Amino acid sequence: MQLKQYSRVLVLICGSFAVVTLNCRLVSTGHYRLPLIVFAAFVLAVIVLFGKFPPPTTSSEETQRNLLRVSSALRQLGLFGAVGFLVYVLTSSRSDFQGMPTWEIVLLYVWGAFVVGCYLWGARWYRRKAHASSVATKRNQVT
Repeated sequence: MQLKQYSRVLVLICGSFAVVTLNCRLVSTGHYRLPLIVFAAFVLAVIVLFGKFPPPTTSSEETQRNLLRVSSALRQLGLFGAVGFLVYVLTSSRSDFQGMPTWEIVLLYVWGAFVVGCYLWGARWYRRKAHASSVATKRNQVT
């Protein structure tokens, strides 16, 4: 039997969207305890599914290529988020925050900056990890 590659991330993202949609529908119809059961069932299904998936690739070249792709994607996401956050800050007016306490406004800005910072930090972390794996591979090939 030939092993096929399945994306664990794709399963998590699609399943998360399905769970959120179903839970929103359950809450809007008055079922307040069922979302917890749906979430627990999703977690158990993910654990069972991930156990059946073949192991991820161990090829160092492919791993390095994937890490660099992830790094690039996170950097782009961080830059899009930073531009969007900047546009929001420049175009927002005082009337947008009418009725909100000051601490909520500060928390809103801090959270936005934190999310953008996490994307950029993650991009840097994955890039370093990719370069570290390429150096280790070259050392192993020399000796």
